[in-house]
Amino acid sequence: MDKDSMIVCIEGMDEVVSFTIAIPLAATFLQLKEEIEAKTGVMVERQIIFDKVKHETLPDNFTVNNWGFQSPAEVLLMVLPLPLGTEINITVSIPTIGDNFNLMVEDKQTVLELKRKICSIRNNIDPDEILLYHLVTEMEDNKQLCKYFVNQGSKIILLFQ
Repeated sequence: MDKDSMIVCIEGMDEVVSFTIAIPLAATFLQLKEEIEAKTGVMVERQIIFDKVKHETLPDNFTVNNWGFQSPAEVLLMVLPLPLGTEINITVSIPTIGDNFNLMVEDKQTVLELKRKICSIRNNIDPDEILLYHLVTEMEDNKQLCKYFVNQGSKIILLFQ
């Protein structure tokens, strides 16, 4: 990391997912949102980012440097919900058997509902015997997919316990 950039720690509002991004000090918060989109697939228009310390919304046209962040900067990410009933296409990957398939889901569905849907398609899989991951985070059965930033084109990794 050079002196002209910093690490930004991004955390979901529900503290379910967190990750880091290195960004130049001269980058705007809009450019940070573009980096978040590249990492998570969450479109810029659905993102609202907050300064975790000051509890303020970060304006798109401000730069990281102008805001006065110290490295590592701490940012909260809120994702605006999709309209109720909107389905998104995701890919489920089972690397141990080299299988990939697509599913239509709603981002408000729970991880357990997704597991059951997978098991209805792949009859030889039991929901209690699988773990699902997104953005290198193990997904908990009772949480909604949106809490893990699952969105159009997301790839879910399925591993057997």
